[in-house]
Amino acid sequence: MPSSVRASVDRNQEAFLTDLRRFVETESPTVDKAACDRAGGYLAGLFAEYAQAEIIRHPQRRWGDHFEARVGSGARRILLLGHFDTVWGTPAVFYRISHLEPGDKVLVVDEQGVTHTFYISYKGFYDFDKVPTDVVFGKNGV
Repeated sequence: MPSSVRASVDRNQEAFLTDLRRFVETESPTVDKAACDRAGGYLAGLFAEYAQAEIIRHPQRRWGDHFEARVGSGARRILLLGHFDTVWGTPAVFYRISHLEPGDKVLVVDEQGVTHTFYISYKGFYDFDKVPTDVVFGKNGV
């Protein structure tokens, strides 16, 4: 990563994390056009703000609208492709995960209708390259 990009990320890390948390907590189930449009609008706004991208919207009738975020010009342009909808309804399984605390109970219903109960036993934040995998996944990685 170029040092100028890294410096910008370091300087704005708290704002980036706030934006990322807000986006992750925005529900966007595929079958809910209005919710997908809200999530897409939020994401397009971030591209416009942080990358000075030109946003071109492509309205859709049934599903969430698409958008282009054009950055750069001439031979120095960037193309990113992706999606921001989720296949699950609301709330998504990890909705508001950042608000969970040790002792909280989480119920997850699987595809067969079986309810699984999980308890939060620990909450920690790690740099991506410093995650203690033996703590997170157990000694055997399971």
